[in-house]
Amino acid sequence: MLRRTFLSALGAGAGLAVIATAGPALADGPDVQYPPTIDLPPGVQPDSIVMLGRAPHAAVSSRHDGAIYRVDLQHGDVTQVRAGRPGRQARGLAVGRYGPLFVAGGAGRHMIEVLDSETGELLASYPRFHHRSDVNDVVAGTAAAWFIDGINPELYRLELGHDEPLPSAATRVRITGELRYRPGINANGLTSTPDGSAFLVVQAVTGNLYRVTDQGVSTQVDLGGEKVFGGDGLHLKDGTLYVAQPRHAQVTKIEIDAAGTAGQVVSRNRDPRFVAPAGITEHHNIFYVTNGRRPGPGSIESVGIR
Repeated sequence: MLRRTFLSALGAGAGLAVIATAGPALADGPDVQYPPTIDLPPGVQPDSIVMLGRAPHAAVSSRHDGAIYRVDLQHGDVTQVRAGRPGRQARGLAVGRYGPLFVAGGAGRHMIEVLDSETGELLASYPRFHHRSDVNDVVAGTAAAWFIDGINPELYRLELGHDEPLPSAATRVRITGELRYRPGINANGLTSTPDGSAFLVVQAVTGNLYRVTDQGVSTQVDLGGEKVFGGDGLHLKDGTLYVAQPRHAQVTKIEIDAAGTAGQVVSRNRDPRFVAPAGITEHHNIFYVTNGRRPGPGSIESVGIR
């Protein structure tokens, strides 16, 4: 079983709500103003966003070339941590308890990369198990980092330990049960249940949400008939799950039970700035959403979600 201690270090027909712009966001007191929109460099199509240890800094991934950026959410400064290159992708991000940045490599040659979160130095990389893969998200705890593949029904476990070397290979866990892969985009978001006993996975092509154990056994989460089609990035805060839906230009808010067996869609939130919201994080009750904008560069939007 996946114990509560493992993930404790992780950080009815709903109406359509218009998101309240959170900017200038008052995240650290009345005298500290955060910009409502942070433009990313030209060509960046952002995917995931995760808070770094030095708040209010966040790491952002660029899906088309694998570049990683550090963003100062207060001042809007964007610094490249790792340069992109052809054939590389960077999708989901997670920060481990002991400092490294875990990168889901999408369809790139390396399905998993581990970087120094400050310098971008490559600490380890792991080639994909299959000719075709889409390792698109990751969640990290104290004992392991877990990755999910959107093409092959598998989880990948990377063992972790304080002051211990990274493992030479990831462990494959086959996904069984009710989550059946089909043509289209399958597993496309990964986080823990509120009690840390399992994972939550969104299947983009069906709009279903699933609970998946660390043994790979999956059951569909009862959402009362509601769907989250095209679901991508997942963000869990206490008992509330936020699902980014790029193709619908919205973020759906779901109240979910502790074990992740049932939930209720509370609202579907849109913002006039949204084009393709993909990743979500939160800092001092303000949500930060990566936003793909074509043909222009992507951005990070600070919002208040109802």
